[in-house]
Amino acid sequence: MSFEQYRRDAVECATIGYFRDVSQDEPAKKFIRGFQTYDNGLNMPVWNGAGGPPMAMTSTRDSVLMMNPDQRLKEVQAVQVGDVERCLTERGYAKFTLTDRQDRELKRYPKGSDARRQFLYRLASAAR
Repeated sequence: MSFEQYRRDAVECATIGYFRDVSQDEPAKKFIRGFQTYDNGLNMPVWNGAGGPPMAMTSTRDSVLMMNPDQRLKEVQAVQVGDVERCLTERGYAKFTLTDRQDRELKRYPKGSDARRQFLYRLASAAR
């Protein structure tokens, strides 16, 4: 397979994941519900039992931590990555694990650089 075909497949499959409508997927629904719950909590005072002014139920930081947005976002991204992986598998690509040496070498190349793409192409070609 040529480098051009490899790049074309990569871009086409990445586009599928990027433009996926995740709004009806359960991880996205959980993410949205979390923000709605957080927003509702901010607008709901808790009355002071001593007859004083209302108090905030929890700090903003605590509310955000309870929502766990980082985990929810990872779950949404996993759906998108799954689409990309399926697309690549359907085109004959196989998943492989980098050796420690390959991983160190990969880290030398800036993300998005042609050198990094060429390095990954050589690895992918050897794995086929």
